[in-house]
Amino acid sequence: MFLPLVSFIFLFVHWKTAAKPFLITLLGIAILFFGALFAPTGQNIAKLTPATAHDNSIKMNGTFQCSGKIYCSEMSSCAEAKFYLRNCPGTKMDGNNDGIPCEKQWCRN
Repeated sequence: MFLPLVSFIFLFVHWKTAAKPFLITLLGIAILFFGALFAPTGQNIAKLTPATAHDNSIKMNGTFQCSGKIYCSEMSSCAEAKFYLRNCPGTKMDGNNDGIPCEKQWCRN
């Protein structure tokens, strides 16, 4: 209890030199307070995480499903490569970023 009183006396006496550190401290406390106030709770975190974090084999349509394939060498058709590029995260099948996957192996024109 004595320390806050001494701190306020010091702040009052030495306002010119202590004002900037004091205001920075208040800003830091405000940031921490509002960060804790608006931090996502357990329910909100579940909404933010992608579904692939829970299941690596997500069926998107009747034909293909995301099962961890990321390279053209793992695909069996142009349609599968296009499905993966559109629907599955982390694919490495469109080297020139033109939206057409596996141009040398599967999707040639």
